[in-house]
Amino acid sequence: MAENPVKWLFLILASCLCFAFVLSESNLLIKKTYIVQMHKSAMPASFSSPLEWYSSKLKSVMSDTQSEGEGDGENRIIYSYQNAFHGVAAQLTEEEAERLKQEDGVVAILPETKYELHTTRSPMFLGLEPEESTSIWSQKLADHDVIVGVLDTGIWPESASFNDTGMTPVPAHWKGTCETGRGFQKHHCNRKIVGARVFYRGYEAATGKINEKNEYKSPRDQDGHGTHTAATVAGSPVRGANLLGYAYGTARGMAPGARIAAYKVCWTGGCFSSDILSAVDRAVGDGVNVLSISLGGGASSYSHDSLAIATFGAMEMGVFVSCSAGNGGPDPVSLTNVSPWITTVGASTMDRDFPGLIYDISAQDYFEFLCTQKLTAMQLKAFSKHSNMSCHHNTLATPGDLNYPAISVVFPEDTAISTLTLHRTVTNVGPPASHYHVVVSPFKGVTIKVEPKTLNFTRRNQKLSYKISFTRKSPQTMPEFGGLAWKDGVHKVRSPIAITWLPPF
Repeated sequence: MAENPVKWLFLILASCLCFAFVLSESNLLIKKTYIVQMHKSAMPASFSSPLEWYSSKLKSVMSDTQSEGEGDGENRIIYSYQNAFHGVAAQLTEEEAERLKQEDGVVAILPETKYELHTTRSPMFLGLEPEESTSIWSQKLADHDVIVGVLDTGIWPESASFNDTGMTPVPAHWKGTCETGRGFQKHHCNRKIVGARVFYRGYEAATGKINEKNEYKSPRDQDGHGTHTAATVAGSPVRGANLLGYAYGTARGMAPGARIAAYKVCWTGGCFSSDILSAVDRAVGDGVNVLSISLGGGASSYSHDSLAIATFGAMEMGVFVSCSAGNGGPDPVSLTNVSPWITTVGASTMDRDFPGLIYDISAQDYFEFLCTQKLTAMQLKAFSKHSNMSCHHNTLATPGDLNYPAISVVFPEDTAISTLTLHRTVTNVGPPASHYHVVVSPFKGVTIKVEPKTLNFTRRNQKLSYKISFTRKSPQTMPEFGGLAWKDGVHKVRSPIAITWLPPF
């Protein structure tokens, strides 16, 4: 007698459903790395340290079975952050992460993100040639004793670019150290390389243990990217540098008198956000003045970008942050590291001189920019951790009012908006009595009006404001580009202008 095919079909379907259910259940138990931002001021007085509080929070969302098998929540913690960022990187299941979001004092929970490395006459056009009497180098820039933290693949200390001949002792404010490991010992640090650390816990949690036969689990750079970027930033002068006997000259970094602290966060399989965040946090605690980060992980909203949140904290504490713009393009949307408090470095123009005017900006200005981004009160807390900043007295009417030199205007095609007005404030850093008049390039799609047309300064560091109005005339299918320039007969302070016409949605 033939078997009933309906019965077999039912059994196969039931088996598939059971397998899918088991797979779904097992996925819920898989632990992943999450970055947990905490509101430090919310810590109850009963806890002796933030780490104890963080561990208690993690334990509270663990099941009884897991809690018994793993002890307290501290066993789940990969990193603890305490300077530019408050919180931990921890191993959590998806269900635990969801429960933790509901706990008091938890500001945000961000999943681990993977970042990738980014890869002339620059010193001359920036006025950095030491042979010139007007050089910034010749004006004792080294007296400021700047320490640059480079987050990258590590450093090759034997490079001639890291020679410390003639450098003064390491400044007393420096709290960093030289971590050791295969191929890297204490003596590899000197007065040029003042510190070196490695960060790999997040990487290993995501990819497994590092193969130390193939890779240095130490600050030593096997890739070469970190050595290159560190030398570009602060390499000592190397005379007679050449490529296979050609192009002899002197190789030097942008600030050859500066010191370097290497933070190795990138490995063969990439760079992970928990490691990068720990390096930023540690670098701020160590006492760096500048952070140089030549890597990126794609664009995301400010409240979901752990690097944006951490660098905001670094900026508040006086650390200048420079990041690469990325290797993408020339597509219209290819930038990474777009937060306005980060100096995002890409291709530049040539032969610029010292300006007479600057567009100054503060931490409060950046926060007010965030107030225009429709973030929730809880999301804004991620950026106001070091202060009592709020949106109650926001002076920015639109994001375009952020006091940037560059001006971007977007006209939505499906609205009745005919005029957009933006505001800027400039600071006179030239002669006390300076008089500027404005010149604007013509555009096909809009007419532009600047008020006032002249800026008359009576003292150095004086601030004056102007507004620029864009009135639609003839909508264009392609973006238009031009500029606005303030001239005093000596200086020409130009702001690029981009006008975009969005198609109807």
